[in-house]
Formats: sequence, C-alpha cells, structure tokens
Amino acid sequence: MMKTQLQSISRGALLAIVPAIALSALTAIARDDETREPVDYVNPLIGTDGAGTEYGGVVPGVTAPFGMTQWLPMTRKNEVSRCAYHYRDRFIQGFLGSHQPCVWMGDYGQVSLMPGVGPVVVDPQKRKLPFAHGDETSTPYSYAVTMNRGADAITAEFSATARAAIFAFTFPSVSDKQRRPYLVFDASQEYTTA
Repeated sequence: MMKTQLQSISRGALLAIVPAIALSALTAIARDDETREPVDYVNPLIGTDGAGTEYGGVVPGVTAPFGMTQWLPMTRKNEVSRCAYHYRDRFIQGFLGSHQPCVWMGDYGQVSLMPGVGPVVVDPQKRKLPFAHGDETSTPYSYAVTMNRGADAITAEFSATARAAIFAFTFPSVSDKQRRPYLVFDASQEYTTA
C-alpha cells in the first residue's frame, strides 16, 4: 500500500510539474516573439548555396517593400544566369545596387561600391577582401559584414530605403598616409585596370 501511495504522489507531482515547465517555456517563447516582427524570421541566405539545379538563384538582397533598388554583397560578377552572391565564395568584391528581377535576366543600370585601405584598386579581382559567414549578418532590411580580419579589418553596414541605401563603413585607424581609406564606385560592369 505504501508503494501505491508513493506512485500516486509521484504521478500527481509529475502531472503538476510537467505542465508548469511547459507553460514556463511557452511564456518565454511568447515573450521573445513579442519583440520580434514576422520579417525577423526571414533568412535571406537560404537559396544562396548549391550548384546546377540545386542552386536557388537567390541573393541576400536588402530592400524596402516595393523598393526600386536591391542592395547586396557582391562575391562575383553579376551576369545573366549567375547571381552576384554565392554562399561558398569567400571574398567580397563590392556592394551592388541591383535592379535584376531574376537570375536569368541581365542587370542594367547597376552600380557598386567597395571600401579599401591603401593604394586605390579598381579591379574587382584585385580589390576583393576575405570574409567569414560568422562575421556576416543578413536580414531583409539590413546587412553587415566585417572583411579582412585583423589590423586592416573593414566593416560595411547598409540598410535600404525605397530608392537608395544608407551605408556605414568602419575603417581601421591608420596614421600612415599610404594606408588611407577609400571607396571605389563602379557605374559599369566594364572594369578597367589602372
């Protein structure tokens, strides 16, 4: 009889504790959800990886709803049937203002910009900077990345408006005149070397 009473007390306690824990967890989740908007659940990096038919043809673009221009990090040249960003790439060549509606159409009227330190380099293959996905934050409304870790690290952040973007660049503090920060603006895909 003693064992039966203990079992019923244990079951009763268990039946009271489990719902209390579940309610506590749900309350914590609900509190977190109160501070998040539906857009905060979107991961723009989904679809940026793969090859062939497994490639989603998606870019982590930042734009306002119904915005005219989509801004994105450029890890490769933007061409017909080739997106300007691919998840497996490890270098950023610039930040692109694109009007490309889909991967199989060309992008006309694009512009890109790229920060740098030292002598000005205009060729995207020569000016590209390494980055790691751990240093990258991508949402539908903002993007941030730190490139070129170490003493020459440059952080780029941007957010979109209906027709443009607001950028912020953080350059390393340098006293050497040969290591001055700069921005390259490309208004064409026809790159020239200097």
